[in-house]
This record gives sequence, structure tokens and C-alpha cells, in this order.
Amino acid sequence: MVDEPTLTPAPFYFIRHGETDWNKLKLMQGQTDTPLNSTGIFQAEAAAQIISKRKVVTICTSPLRRARQTAELIAAKSSASSIVTVAGLVESNFGS
Repeated sequence: MVDEPTLTPAPFYFIRHGETDWNKLKLMQGQTDTPLNSTGIFQAEAAAQIISKRKVVTICTSPLRRARQTAELIAAKSSASSIVTVAGLVESNFGS
């Protein structure tokens, strides 16, 4: 039997990455590593304005570029002291 870790309840904010060209075309990206487009950058910056008014310590992100870009844009305007890449946050792999 494995001891379960103790979790401390804490508020968190869940933000999806900004738009990519594949989103705009209604294509499933899965683990295809597509970047944000200009709309996605605008969306991430708008999210950053909202998050900047809240106390954020850490930002966790998928290793995919679109998520990392979103996290970096938000971190630049927030109180977060770090960005942590969490492999388990990567999207499902739907194949090519």
C-alpha cells in the first residue's frame, strides 16, 4: 500500500492557451506543437491583465509551445515567481 500525498486545498485558475491557426481552422492539434497566432497572443495578454490583479505564485504549463507562450505572456504581467512545465498537462495524442 502506498501512502497518499497530503494535498492542501488552494484556489487556482485554469486558463486554456490562446488561439492557434489550427484552432481557427477547427483542426484537432493534439500534441502537434503549433504556436499562438496574433489572436492567441492578444487573448493571452488579455488573460494576463485579469491575472495581474490576483496573487499568483506559480504558473504550471504543458510542454507544448502554445501553452508555454500563453504562460510566459501571463507570467510577464503577474506576481508569479516561476513557470513549471508539467508533462502530464500535455494534450492527448490523436496521431497525424
